Amino acid sequence: MPTLLPQSHRLLHVLRALSAVALLSARAAIRSRVVAILLLLLAAGVIGIPRLVCGDGTPASELQVRLRYTLAFATGVLGLATLWASCAAFGAEIDSRRMDLTAVKPAHPLTLWFGRWLGIVLLDALLLLGVVAGVRLQLGFGAADTSRLVSRAIARPSLPAPEEEARIHFAELQRANRLPPDIPPTEILRRLTFESRHSHIVLHPGEAAFWRFTLPRPVTPDGRIWIRVQFNTTADSLVDVRGTCRVRRAGAAAWAAEAKVNDLTRNELEIPLAAPALAGAREIDLDFAYQGEPKAAALLIAPRDSLAILCAQGSFTGNLVRVMLAELAILAALAALGLTLGACFSFPVAAFAATALLLTVLAATGSSPEILPVDPSAGNSRPGLPERVSYRVVRSIDFITRPLLQPEPLAQAVAGERVPTGELTRLLLWGGGLYPLGLALLAATALRRRELARQGTGN
Repeated sequence: MPTLLPQSHRLLHVLRALSAVALLSARAAIRSRVVAILLLLLAAGVIGIPRLVCGDGTPASELQVRLRYTLAFATGVLGLATLWASCAAFGAEIDSRRMDLTAVKPAHPLTLWFGRWLGIVLLDALLLLGVVAGVRLQLGFGAADTSRLVSRAIARPSLPAPEEEARIHFAELQRANRLPPDIPPTEILRRLTFESRHSHIVLHPGEAAFWRFTLPRPVTPDGRIWIRVQFNTTADSLVDVRGTCRVRRAGAAAWAAEAKVNDLTRNELEIPLAAPALAGAREIDLDFAYQGEPKAAALLIAPRDSLAILCAQGSFTGNLVRVMLAELAILAALAALGLTLGACFSFPVAAFAATALLLTVLAATGSSPEILPVDPSAGNSRPGLPERVSYRVVRSIDFITRPLLQPEPLAQAVAGERVPTGELTRLLLWGGGLYPLGLALLAATALRRRELARQGTGN
């Protein structure tokens, strides 16, 4: 009876098998010239996009082109290549009977799956690192304005949770007997939560609004912060927004700094302030006084969406590394999906299914799952079957993909925002852990069944 290996020897054996399969997968990709073609495409994108795509001439537009467009192009190219290459890793080998050469070796299906997944992810990491390095070099040497290459923590106003506001509004409607009788209470609560999340306040000329912010880190010793705000108006035309923003430590009597606002657009404004009195503060009060003409249109401010305070944290290069890790988590999830589809189906079917799933996710991403806001005075009828089915499909896709697609690290980097550690950890956990693990178990079951079917037919 063979003796059992110690646990450490077993683990070492598994790690050796994983590294061997990963190395074989990487070598196969290099021999097939896939990596060479990807290198050419990525280099063309990094060098060509900033020269072919023109912005509006502002530093923000230049950063958008050089950073967001270039990295989005690179991630898209790598995503498609990863998806199809991972589909072929199992599907093409099984179709061409080359899988039999691997099956005769004492390798567990999970070892084969994770080894090939690691090989693909390693190649993606190296290629993505080259793209990020190229983008950083271009931004450092070719950018007209390097003052926007910053990394800042962002804080939103301290407000009640949208769910809490929705429950309060629901209770008020219920006491007033104004709940629509033909809409389920859960649906009303969901819609009220959506409205609370995007609610706004109305400011007329001569009025002021006040908010308190809790920062994720203390203000730097120079007291430098940025106020980000966007104004909408009740009028259809542009309005000359005149007012004053003031900041102070929470609860302090004197204001630490103030800045004048004179905006004739509806763009998002960033107002820099330097107030040494705020050094080390974690809670800041912000006051805005609307000083428009008496007959000027009222302002609409959505605090949760269009109001924030930013303070310096980390470096721009470090934030780019965070963006790279976030994009790599998405590529790792695509590799896991392709490998599992390749284990379940032939290569043509797996490639078609992967492409169809990707297009479906892209079409559903960003679409609002809400149907209509609640109007208690109107008799909103219950949606029909097609609308309910469509809603459920969109909600399901959004629920499955939200852990990977809900944060927008590229948009955050362009805006000078540091990718939060919590968001990055969640991306890596889902894209590099939970999704691959669940898909690997499904693929291992499919490979065992295909092996049994092959043995049953005498092949």
